[in-house]
Amino acid sequence: MRDKDEILQVIVDAATRLLRSSGAMIDLIDPTFAEGDAYRHTDTRLEYNEAFLDEVEVTPDAGVSGMTLRTGKVEWSGDYLADERPEHTPERDAFVKESGIRSVMAAPLLGGGEVIGAVTVYTDRLHGYDAQDAAVLTGLADQAAVAIDNARLIAELERSREENARRA
Repeated sequence: MRDKDEILQVIVDAATRLLRSSGAMIDLIDPTFAEGDAYRHTDTRLEYNEAFLDEVEVTPDAGVSGMTLRTGKVEWSGDYLADERPEHTPERDAFVKESGIRSVMAAPLLGGGEVIGAVTVYTDRLHGYDAQDAAVLTGLADQAAVAIDNARLIAELERSREENARRA
């Protein structure tokens, strides 16, 4: 696979499957890496309103993914609504309640030495993730970051070739 979008969607699907999750998402915050695309996988058995998910912004400290953006490391919560560490927002909490989510884990996407987004998984199981799951999610996040960086490098190479052709 060479297409960045296809690779990122495969990573989201794999994260959902490998971590026995109800769903997963990749959110990119740096438009220079991927124009703010979002990749999602949600188990069809999970009753939820997709509009809630679209309203949830990925910002530092908001939710578990926001904590990951700030710390640059894997973060998780075994009982999200009872956890006081992440900043809770009405949209995020409404999505969690509507979906029956209990546990959330997020790993940072690192590109060019900085956090460019997060891979987040969630489940209806209380304390559904552990350190081994964190290692798996970190590996998937690393693969996603490589795909994003490769896409950026290929785009730069194509721009350079076009510029050289124009000059010639």
